[in-house]
Amino acid sequence: MLYDDLVAAPDDFMREIYNFIGVDPEFEAGLGRIQINASAGKDRLGKSRAMWFLSKSLQYVGLFSYSDKIRRQNSVAIEPMDPDTRRMLIDVYHDGNRKLGELINRDLEVWNR
Repeated sequence: MLYDDLVAAPDDFMREIYNFIGVDPEFEAGLGRIQINASAGKDRLGKSRAMWFLSKSLQYVGLFSYSDKIRRQNSVAIEPMDPDTRRMLIDVYHDGNRKLGELINRDLEVWNR
């Protein structure tokens, strides 16, 4: 299972895990409202630590739209990766990505772009 699958279809991803471990596949974990791996929303990247905690508190009580608005206002822009760094990383991991794709019978060429 790949992180890409989790991002693309969280409910399907979880249903596959549920099937594997014997949990009712109709169980809904509510992942559609959770922003997965959202580094820009973490307190260390936010403009205000208090706003980050307010956003998390609103999310905890189910006020997701308000939480999202505060999180967006509090976010700090993340600089894009340097193109030379990206190229170097692609070169380093290209062969490993190809081998992993063969091993799990998945096309992972998108990882090499």
